[in-house]
Amino acid sequence: MKLRSYTVALATTAALVGAGLAVPSAFADNITSATPTAATAAAPSAPVDGFSWPNVEVVAGDEVTIKPSKEATDDYRFSGIKDAHGWTFTYDNKTGIFTAKAPVDARPGQAITITTEVSKLNADKTKWEVIGTYKHTVTVIEGGNNHANTHEVTYDKLTVKEKQSATANRKGDVPAGTTYAIEKKSDHINATVDENGNITVTPHADTGAGSTAYVHLKITYPDTSYEYTNLSVIVADKDGNTTPHKDRDNAKYDPEWAPSTDLNGNAGVPTTAKQTKDVPAGTKFAIVPKFAENIAEILETSFNDKGDLTVTPKAPLKGDTKIEFPVDITYPDKSSEQKLVTFKVVTGGKWDSQKTTIIYPDITTPADQPGTSTPQSDAPKGTTFALNAKAPKGWTINVDKTTGKVTVTAPKNSPAGLTAELPIKATFPDGSSKAYNVKFTTTEPKNKLADAHKVTYPDNTNVEAGKSATITPTVTPAAPAGTKFVGPNQDKDGVKISTDEKTGAITVESSKVGTELTIPVTIQFPDGTTKKVKVKATITKPTTTKPSEPSEPTKPSEPSEPSQPTEPTKPSEPTEPSEPTEPTKPSEPSEPSQPTEPTKPSDPTEPTKPTEPTKPTEPTKPTEPTKDPKPTEDSKPTDTNKPDSSAEGSSTGGIIGIVLLILGLLGGLGFGVWNWMNNNGMPR
Repeated sequence: MKLRSYTVALATTAALVGAGLAVPSAFADNITSATPTAATAAAPSAPVDGFSWPNVEVVAGDEVTIKPSKEATDDYRFSGIKDAHGWTFTYDNKTGIFTAKAPVDARPGQAITITTEVSKLNADKTKWEVIGTYKHTVTVIEGGNNHANTHEVTYDKLTVKEKQSATANRKGDVPAGTTYAIEKKSDHINATVDENGNITVTPHADTGAGSTAYVHLKITYPDTSYEYTNLSVIVADKDGNTTPHKDRDNAKYDPEWAPSTDLNGNAGVPTTAKQTKDVPAGTKFAIVPKFAENIAEILETSFNDKGDLTVTPKAPLKGDTKIEFPVDITYPDKSSEQKLVTFKVVTGGKWDSQKTTIIYPDITTPADQPGTSTPQSDAPKGTTFALNAKAPKGWTINVDKTTGKVTVTAPKNSPAGLTAELPIKATFPDGSSKAYNVKFTTTEPKNKLADAHKVTYPDNTNVEAGKSATITPTVTPAAPAGTKFVGPNQDKDGVKISTDEKTGAITVESSKVGTELTIPVTIQFPDGTTKKVKVKATITKPTTTKPSEPSEPTKPSEPSEPSQPTEPTKPSEPTEPSEPTEPTKPSEPSEPSQPTEPTKPSDPTEPTKPTEPTKPTEPTKPTEPTKDPKPTEDSKPTDTNKPDSSAEGSSTGGIIGIVLLILGLLGGLGFGVWNWMNNNGMPR
């Protein structure tokens, strides 16, 4: 443990100038003793014209700002303070704001008192007049990242024989450059310390066996921080017997405590070390004052008349820590001695977060249902609960603040087997907190998407050999996003099948007529459920649409001017049936470039009723071949020349109308017919 004592005083002056007027000086004084709890704030001063400054605290090497209780106007000035003894200060004489930076070697408990003078401009605006002073303190508290806080030097008790010397070796690692100095020692011994911190003690010639002594050592570290420690010494005779030669109380009595007493490190739990030997009435026991000051903030101590020492932690103590209490024993005859009472923290102090047990049962619930977990807990009253992270997108997580009950719903359409660990934070009445994980797992959803959706394909689809056909499913209601259709994607044995994973459309192509296919498709829904269907297709013979040879047309009489139906002899663009002026275009007969299925006039997009236009092998028998086709009536193409219908192909214009009608119906096949007309001498 660290014992120390020193007293210093600082005095500073500063000349401040405001509007050409001299301002009085200020003083920092009464830098007091440096034990952790000995520091006392300066006696409260009366505010000066409403101005006061707070007493503040700072750790070694750190800086603190001190502001007055109210904002100053330009009629006021405040005294300043100079740096001294490792302390550095800044000040603003107009605002009264100070900063104080403690030296790195400042010790907890050290306090500096600053006396601030307040001056005010007189009524004539010619002079600053001191209207009062205010005292305030800066106190050093525990903390600071310096060597004195991160290293510790100790010594075992030293027994030295009369008229001889003995050396106590330093215990504890220290950084290179550490120095040692003896600050105080008992009067009846001599003591020296070497550069390694080893202390050599020699009793005075008249110091007899049984005498006890101490050496108070200062350790100064390279960063200028320092600490104090004590070496306990007992004098023995030449045989090593420490019994005094004289018959004194300190020789007759030998108070004793157990070598070590187990200390409960929890705050507020007292532990007593029993003194087991007889002592005379009136014997006094006390913790060595400097040590008592060091520990006062964390430990409360007391003795009874017999010397039993009771220790009560004020805050949780770290486990497996040894604490040695140096005890001054003063007997009725005024003889005295020092002994150590040792405690060991075997039960580390715990915060509420460490003492409390909270167990969350795992949550297992259908993927489409909420799940709950209520903790099993011995948490103290006032404990609160909250989610210790932001809920992921799509999740619903509710935590009851008082009970800690967690209710969780996974994102919509989650599958079975989804797992998550949900962090729940418990905050306890003493301010400590701890996070707990709740394991969440989904099982198969209660309301399965596979059961809620109907997926159908056509009973059977005929696919012409050599061509491809796409078979599209119907899903009722519409498949949710993320649904996958898993089917074959292969080109094997003359059969090519591909499956669109997103839409379920199956494309089939084969040249093997008569092949019957049964295609398995598995629909995987986002919730992990599946549905299996089979798609049937049959490979059929290809359909031919070659028209029969038309009969030799009769030579028309004077066909040179058939009302000029927009040059019917030049069907140069039979693939664009959008213009009604072209007699070859019966109002967009739906895909005219593919005349492979002219036998199916049932589709309303095909020009289905020009008196059997689906039979191009008989081009001489269309109904009303002399009427122009009307773009609004797909099923009734007509010829704009309107020759007498009773003439039955007696004119060249009528024949051309028939041929062009067929050409329009056949789409791409019409090019072949046109070439045939040219090659067979049809008039143009």
